[in-house]
Amino acid sequence: MTDADGQKRDAAHAAVERFVQSGATVGLGSGTTSAFVVRRIGE
Repeated sequence: MTDADGQKRDAAHAAVERFVQSGATVGLGSGTTSAFVVRRIGE
């Protein structure tokens, strides 16, 4: 994983922890960070 990918992962994880709540509807883009968001939500 590159430094940039690690930073994207960290940002995605922080966003999920801050904004995603159980039962929430989540709008998702198609950028490279979205895969990290989906994985984190699935954990």
